[in-house]
Amino acid sequence: MRAGILAAFQQWNLQNVKPSLGLISYDDRYDPDACNATMHHLILVDQVFAIVGNVGTPTSKVALPIAVQHGLPFVGAFTGASFLREPFQRYVLNYRASYADEAGSMIETAVEHFYFSKISIFYQDDSFGLNGLQGAEAALRDRRLKIHSRGTYPRGTVDVEAGLARMAEESDDPEFVILVGTARPVAKFVKAAKKIWSRTFFCAVSFVGSAQLAAELGSAANRRNVYVTQVVESPNNTAMPLVSDYQQALLQSDASAMPDFTSLEGYIVGRFLAKTMSDLWRTIPGLNLSNISNFSGLREGLLLDCS
Repeated sequence: MRAGILAAFQQWNLQNVKPSLGLISYDDRYDPDACNATMHHLILVDQVFAIVGNVGTPTSKVALPIAVQHGLPFVGAFTGASFLREPFQRYVLNYRASYADEAGSMIETAVEHFYFSKISIFYQDDSFGLNGLQGAEAALRDRRLKIHSRGTYPRGTVDVEAGLARMAEESDDPEFVILVGTARPVAKFVKAAKKIWSRTFFCAVSFVGSAQLAAELGSAANRRNVYVTQVVESPNNTAMPLVSDYQQALLQSDASAMPDFTSLEGYIVGRFLAKTMSDLWRTIPGLNLSNISNFSGLREGLLLDCS
């Protein structure tokens, strides 16, 4: 997310006189307590104007009320959590699809295209995973189906064995497993599950990071029948002008960076925010766009110079 947002801001600054955009970044290590401390630092010390690109459900759950309390826009969070969407909140601007949307698309494909009915879920045991579970249950209810089996793992660990054992004991082999987690534990689960479920298909929500998951899975055999939903266009589809602009901006910002889905999403969010800030600056004379803050697993803050 950070690489994409920075690329968008740098491109904007080269092409536009005002406002000039910058970014303050801090790493919260995907830890809610660290996120709480960093949010207060960004707002009270850095005096940022907005929060952009916050990564993660448990961290966003902490960051959002702090941003709202201080009247700061909370833009383009890298999470599909339901609490950012319902009820409506005036300071929240979402770009990505919800986890309910992703789970619904998975189940639509599994049920209506592959005619699967034995659909299981393996998820991180926190607010992130529960959002995915709730979305999957709702999509299955719409089709008069139920979760075939379920397993969990603790956030911040790769302790997947107990969750897999529970699923194996709970019922017969699933045809399709929804994965709601981060790359390392999800990959470990898939590798272990393939030893007992040879014909099962797996599909992870986009937060997992497709490149990271592929790297963790390693061999072609481990990657077979493993899919990831996405909420943006392919980062290599340069026939689309937006993607072509993204690749040029990423190359100018960091020549060593490789295009991927996550940085493309960051670029789209950064470009949207830059245009929004520019429109506000032109529309409202005297508007003080002194600072904006961005997060991406990092706590990151955006600075605007409108002088």
